[in-house]
Amino acid sequence: MKKLLISLPLTILLLCLFITGAHALTMDYIGGLDTSGQGYSIWWYTGLQPRIGGTADVGATVDVAVGDQSGLVPTDADGGWWWDPPTAFSAGDYATTITDGTDTISFTLTLGSSVPGATQAATGSGVPATGTWVPTVVLGLIAVGIMAMGAWRMVFILSRS
Repeated sequence: MKKLLISLPLTILLLCLFITGAHALTMDYIGGLDTSGQGYSIWWYTGLQPRIGGTADVGATVDVAVGDQSGLVPTDADGGWWWDPPTAFSAGDYATTITDGTDTISFTLTLGSSVPGATQAATGSGVPATGTWVPTVVLGLIAVGIMAMGAWRMVFILSRS
Protein backbone atom coordinates (compact mmCIF):
# COMPACT_ATOMS: atom_id res chain seq x y z
CA MET A 1 0.00 0.00 0.00
CA LYS A 2 2.89 2.36 0.78
CA LYS A 3 4.32 1.80 -2.70
CA LEU A 4 0.97 2.81 -4.19
CA LEU A 5 0.92 5.97 -2.06
CA ILE A 6 4.36 6.93 -3.35
CA SER A 7 4.10 5.83 -6.99
CA LEU A 8 0.65 7.30 -7.70
CA PRO A 9 1.59 10.93 -6.90
CA LEU A 10 4.82 10.63 -8.87
CA THR A 11 2.98 9.24 -11.88
CA ILE A 12 0.43 12.06 -11.74
CA LEU A 13 3.20 14.67 -11.43
CA LEU A 14 5.05 13.29 -14.44
CA LEU A 15 1.84 13.26 -16.49
CA CYS A 16 1.13 16.90 -15.54
CA LEU A 17 4.64 17.95 -16.55
CA PHE A 18 4.42 16.02 -19.82
CA ILE A 19 1.03 17.46 -20.78
CA THR A 20 1.87 21.08 -19.92
CA GLY A 21 5.35 20.88 -21.43
CA ALA A 22 4.16 20.74 -25.07
CA HIS A 23 5.82 23.24 -27.36
CA ALA A 24 3.94 26.08 -28.95
CA LEU A 25 3.63 27.13 -32.58
CA THR A 26 6.82 28.58 -34.10
CA MET A 27 7.89 29.77 -37.53
CA ASP A 28 11.53 28.82 -38.01
CA TYR A 29 12.22 29.71 -41.64
CA ILE A 30 11.00 31.52 -44.75
CA GLY A 31 12.75 29.97 -47.74
CA GLY A 32 16.46 30.05 -46.88
CA LEU A 33 15.96 32.71 -44.20
CA ASP A 34 16.37 31.36 -40.65
CA THR A 35 13.81 33.22 -38.53
CA SER A 36 14.75 31.25 -35.37
CA GLY A 37 11.23 31.67 -34.02
CA GLN A 38 11.63 35.47 -33.82
CA GLY A 39 8.45 37.51 -33.88
CA TYR A 40 8.74 40.60 -36.05
CA SER A 41 5.83 42.43 -37.62
CA ILE A 42 7.47 42.34 -41.08
CA TRP A 43 9.83 39.93 -42.86
CA TRP A 44 11.60 40.48 -46.20
CA TYR A 45 12.48 37.69 -48.61
CA THR A 46 14.02 38.14 -52.06
CA GLY A 47 12.36 35.06 -53.60
CA LEU A 48 8.77 34.84 -54.83
CA GLN A 49 7.80 31.29 -53.79
CA PRO A 50 9.34 30.60 -50.37
CA ARG A 51 8.73 27.48 -48.30
CA ILE A 52 7.59 28.51 -44.81
CA GLY A 53 8.07 26.13 -41.90
CA GLY A 54 8.40 25.67 -38.17
CA THR A 55 7.14 23.54 -35.30
CA ALA A 56 3.83 22.90 -33.53
CA ASP A 57 2.39 20.20 -31.32
CA VAL A 58 2.63 16.71 -32.80
CA GLY A 59 -0.68 15.86 -34.45
CA ALA A 60 -1.67 19.50 -34.96
CA THR A 61 -2.78 20.92 -38.29
CA VAL A 62 -1.24 24.27 -39.18
CA ASP A 63 -3.18 26.76 -41.30
CA VAL A 64 -0.89 29.02 -43.35
CA ALA A 65 -2.32 32.00 -45.25
CA VAL A 66 -0.11 34.34 -47.31
CA GLY A 67 -2.13 36.91 -49.22
CA ASP A 68 -4.76 34.99 -51.21
CA GLN A 69 -2.90 31.65 -51.06
CA SER A 70 -3.39 29.31 -48.12
CA GLY A 71 -3.12 25.71 -47.08
CA LEU A 72 -3.57 23.29 -44.19
CA VAL A 73 -0.50 21.25 -43.34
CA PRO A 74 -0.10 18.49 -40.73
CA THR A 75 2.86 18.23 -38.40
CA ASP A 76 5.30 15.36 -38.78
CA ALA A 77 6.30 12.92 -36.01
CA ASP A 78 8.61 15.56 -34.49
CA GLY A 79 6.12 18.43 -34.69
CA GLY A 80 7.72 19.94 -37.80
CA TRP A 81 5.52 21.55 -40.46
CA TRP A 82 6.14 23.29 -43.79
CA TRP A 83 4.05 24.92 -46.49
CA ASP A 84 4.96 25.49 -50.12
CA PRO A 85 2.90 28.09 -52.00
CA PRO A 86 1.24 26.45 -55.00
CA THR A 87 2.23 29.33 -57.31
CA ALA A 88 4.81 32.09 -57.22
CA PHE A 89 3.77 35.46 -55.84
CA SER A 90 4.34 38.82 -57.48
CA ALA A 91 6.77 41.13 -55.69
CA GLY A 92 5.00 43.01 -52.90
CA ASP A 93 3.63 42.92 -49.37
CA TYR A 94 1.42 40.07 -48.17
CA ALA A 95 -0.55 39.75 -44.94
CA THR A 96 0.52 36.43 -43.45
CA THR A 97 -1.19 34.41 -40.74
CA ILE A 98 -0.07 31.06 -39.35
CA THR A 99 -2.22 29.29 -36.75
CA ASP A 100 -2.56 25.87 -35.17
CA GLY A 101 -5.94 26.63 -33.59
CA THR A 102 -4.33 27.66 -30.31
CA ASP A 103 -1.47 30.01 -31.20
CA THR A 104 -1.34 32.50 -34.05
CA ILE A 105 1.60 34.22 -35.74
CA SER A 106 0.79 37.25 -37.92
CA PHE A 107 3.14 39.48 -39.91
CA THR A 108 3.64 41.17 -43.25
CA LEU A 109 5.76 39.21 -45.72
CA THR A 110 7.51 41.40 -48.29
CA LEU A 111 8.54 39.26 -51.26
CA GLY A 112 10.92 40.09 -54.10
CA SER A 113 12.78 42.70 -52.08
CA SER A 114 15.71 42.79 -49.70
CA VAL A 115 15.67 44.47 -46.32
CA PRO A 116 15.94 48.26 -46.65
CA GLY A 117 19.37 49.50 -45.51
CA ALA A 118 18.09 51.72 -42.69
CA THR A 119 15.85 49.04 -41.16
CA GLN A 120 16.76 47.82 -37.70
CA ALA A 121 15.35 44.98 -35.65
CA ALA A 122 12.05 45.77 -34.00
CA THR A 123 11.99 46.10 -30.22
CA GLY A 124 8.89 45.54 -28.17
CA SER A 125 6.62 44.99 -31.16
CA GLY A 126 5.54 42.20 -33.44
CA VAL A 127 4.49 38.76 -32.36
CA PRO A 128 5.40 38.02 -28.75
CA ALA A 129 7.57 35.01 -28.05
CA THR A 130 5.48 31.97 -27.20
CA GLY A 131 6.24 29.02 -25.03
CA THR A 132 7.81 29.38 -21.61
CA TRP A 133 8.78 27.01 -18.85
CA VAL A 134 7.15 29.05 -16.05
CA PRO A 135 3.57 27.67 -16.39
CA THR A 136 4.93 24.12 -16.45
CA VAL A 137 6.88 24.64 -13.23
CA VAL A 138 3.99 26.44 -11.49
CA LEU A 139 1.50 23.72 -12.43
CA GLY A 140 4.00 21.06 -11.40
CA LEU A 141 4.48 22.66 -7.97
CA ILE A 142 0.72 22.99 -7.48
CA ALA A 143 0.31 19.32 -8.43
CA VAL A 144 3.05 18.28 -5.99
CA GLY A 145 1.37 20.26 -3.22
CA ILE A 146 -2.05 18.74 -3.89
CA MET A 147 -0.60 15.24 -4.09
CA ALA A 148 1.40 15.73 -0.89
CA MET A 149 -1.72 16.85 0.99
CA GLY A 150 -3.66 13.87 -0.39
CA ALA A 151 -0.89 11.44 0.51
CA TRP A 152 -0.66 12.74 4.09
CA ARG A 153 -4.44 12.51 4.41
CA MET A 154 -4.38 8.89 3.19
CA VAL A 155 -1.55 8.02 5.61
CA PHE A 156 -3.55 9.58 8.44
CA ILE A 157 -6.73 7.68 7.48
CA LEU A 158 -4.88 4.37 7.05
CA SER A 159 -3.04 4.79 10.36
CA ARG A 160 -6.36 5.23 12.19
CA SER A 161 -7.89 2.04 10.77
